[in-house]
Amino acid sequence: MRQNQLYLLPILSSGGSEMVKGNIWHEIHSRFKLNESKKSIARNLNLDVRTVRKILSQPKPQKYQRREKKETLLTDHEDFIRT
Repeated sequence: MRQNQLYLLPILSSGGSEMVKGNIWHEIHSRFKLNESKKSIARNLNLDVRTVRKILSQPKPQKYQRREKKETLLTDHEDFIRT
């Protein structure tokens, strides 16, 4: 007879908004440590399996980071265009 062990990971406070909330990150990692498949985790949490894979590759919850704006020909004129 095999017993399931429950692993609780410490909840770290994030410094900002996250793409996936910290509690979901912890839930995914905890379920995976209990040998639940990635596909099953994704199905139960209503996430894409690629999202589950990406979260499992992260050692800690990641903050959202906006891409840097690239310099374009219209950069100098953006204020005029928006008004």
